[in-house]
Amino acid sequence: MVGSVLSVQFGQAFGKQLSEDVGASGVVALRLGLAAAVLLALYRPAVPRSWAERRVILGFGTAIAGMNLIYPALTILPLGLASALQLLGPISLALFTSRRIRDVACAVVAGVGVWLFYAPRDVSFPLAGVVLALASGACMAAYFLLS
Repeated sequence: MVGSVLSVQFGQAFGKQLSEDVGASGVVALRLGLAAAVLLALYRPAVPRSWAERRVILGFGTAIAGMNLIYPALTILPLGLASALQLLGPISLALFTSRRIRDVACAVVAGVGVWLFYAPRDVSFPLAGVVLALASGACMAAYFLLS
C-alpha cells in the first residue's frame, strides 16, 4: 500500500513538472500510453464476451479517465492542495461505508487535517482547479468501489 501511495504521489509531482512542457493532456496521454504498453507486454487479457464484462471494463475505464482529471487541476493548483482534495474522495468513501465509530473518527481526523492545511485564509484558489481535483477524487472512490 505504501508503494502504491508513493507511486501515485511521485507520479503526480513528476506530472506537474512535465505538464509545463507537454500540457496536462500530454501528461495523461503519456501516462496512460506507457501503462497500456507495460500491461500489454506483461499480460494480454481475453476479449470480453459478455455485456456484463464490458460494463465492468467501461466502468473501470471511466473511473481511470476521471482520476486523470488531477493533471489539469495540477496546472492551476498547488500540488499539495490538489492531492489533498483528490484524497477527499477515498476518505469520503471510507466515511460513508464505515460500520465502526473508530473508522468514522479516522476519516474525520483526515478531513480535519486537510482543512487545517488549507483553511480559508486571504488566499483564494481557482474554482475550476478545485472542481477538477474533487471530481478526480470522486472517480478514485468509484474505482475503489469497482475493485
